[in-house]
Amino acid sequence: MVTSSRVPMLEEMPERGRGKILFNIDKAWGIREDVYRVASEMGVTDQMIFKGSAEASEVNEFRLAHPDVLYCHLLDDGNYTQAHSCTVEPDCYEIVWDAKSDAQTQPEFVAGLNETSRVFVNTM
Repeated sequence: MVTSSRVPMLEEMPERGRGKILFNIDKAWGIREDVYRVASEMGVTDQMIFKGSAEASEVNEFRLAHPDVLYCHLLDDGNYTQAHSCTVEPDCYEIVWDAKSDAQTQPEFVAGLNETSRVFVNTM
């Protein structure tokens, strides 16, 4: 259904949710520095959860440059072996799965993630 509602710009969101919510910054890894700049200017970097599935070296570079960032590493069939490969452990892992038999859904694997980070499960 099409509505007359407008999706707010990133710059408008912190004023609406300052101190109240966490902003899920999904699908923006390619522009993470721009998003970080806006969040920093608005004073809400501690409310932004940056999400990505990039290689550990790329994640490490961003996290070390911005230690105030909350980061959630996406794990799926193609990259679940990257778990625990970042220098700075992610604040959470998002497990994306489509079958109960996926390696990233197995209890031992999830328990290992949960030792150092929170775990969010997303089924497609």
